[in-house]
Amino acid sequence: MLDEKSLIHKKEQPLFIFSIVVSVLAVILLFVSIIGISIVFGLALVTLIGHAVSMAYIRLNGIQLSTRQFGELYNRVTALSKRFGIEEIPEVYILESGGALNAFASRIFGLFGKNIVVLYSDIVELVGAGCEDELDFVIAHELAHVKRNHVVKRLLTFLAMWIPFLGEAYSRACEYTADRMAVACTEKPEKAVRALTVFSAGKHLFRDVNKEEYLNQYNEKKGFFISLTELLSTHPAIPRRIFEIESQAGESTVVLKKKSKAGVIAIVISTILAGAFSIWTVYSLIDEVMNFTEEFSAPGELTPLMEAVINGDTDEVTRLLEEGADPNEQEPEVGATALIIAADNDQTEAARILLENGADPNLADPYGYTPLMSAVFMENKEMVELLLDAGADPHLENDEGMTAITYAEDFEYTELLEMMNQH
Repeated sequence: MLDEKSLIHKKEQPLFIFSIVVSVLAVILLFVSIIGISIVFGLALVTLIGHAVSMAYIRLNGIQLSTRQFGELYNRVTALSKRFGIEEIPEVYILESGGALNAFASRIFGLFGKNIVVLYSDIVELVGAGCEDELDFVIAHELAHVKRNHVVKRLLTFLAMWIPFLGEAYSRACEYTADRMAVACTEKPEKAVRALTVFSAGKHLFRDVNKEEYLNQYNEKKGFFISLTELLSTHPAIPRRIFEIESQAGESTVVLKKKSKAGVIAIVISTILAGAFSIWTVYSLIDEVMNFTEEFSAPGELTPLMEAVINGDTDEVTRLLEEGADPNEQEPEVGATALIIAADNDQTEAARILLENGADPNLADPYGYTPLMSAVFMENKEMVELLLDAGADPHLENDEGMTAITYAEDFEYTELLEMMNQH
């Protein structure tokens, strides 16, 4: 059994924990608005459906390995899985890919499905070219992803993966870990290096690659966009992976230089842009919530009298009425009256003053909702009694065919129902 803990790349765990924290904060932030909730569920649904469809395509068209289908290769997968301590052997498929050299690990139905490893046919053909050990490294690399549950972890942190550099940095750390575990599993670092050169030079030319020259070539490449490309890549550059493997085995012949200055500049510039975008996003969400609240929690253009009623300023209500304010004026957008607003806001004393100054207790809004209905909604017994005493009709119907009495019945407000039936 491998000592997994010692093989984990030093940046993988910290980046995973940070990504989890960021994802949780992102969910909390997005859930403060209807649009945010839609974004979360929309992204999750699109991701799940896209993943499920791609996995279904592979399972329908790929060739699944078994003891009777590419049995020798299947046995190699089984043996490598046992070295990793993987009890349930993943489903392994060979898939033609138009000459692409690749392999990947995934999981059917995300968090709850079975692990799956896909080997592109051109990679598998390495066996026929006498490169069994190189293929073992490729398979072991993907099994390492399975062992570390990288697919599940990326699903759990998928919101953090949208943040520039963070998702890519975590992905690169996972790739380094998988390389380290694969080398420890196969115990042939030189074959691992050869396998990686296949991804650069192809399945025929990789044998002729001058490794030292290739690594030195990496050192010579400088500049902002070189560094930026590395930072935005989900996989480390092949020379960097080769260097890490050789360093792990103590066989490094060329020391790779870090592109620090350009990298720092790239991070700073992109972080500023990402920060500005995040601030704009947060501001937009908050603004959306405020607009939503203002639009649906209160009437539109309120008169001074209506404002005074909402604020419970009875002295101002009295003053405005004495100066000639119309108690039956309707707000232009929603059509509410000052008396309806009083009932909506439990302003019983303001309602008493309005009724004493000519407010019509039966004047409804354009949808047929009366002050009495609002009082029933608020279960305000004092307001209901006040309106009934002023002549409010509990039998008036709104556009939905409901009355104050039927609302009281639906809400099971027994006491209010008795009060209205007595009138």
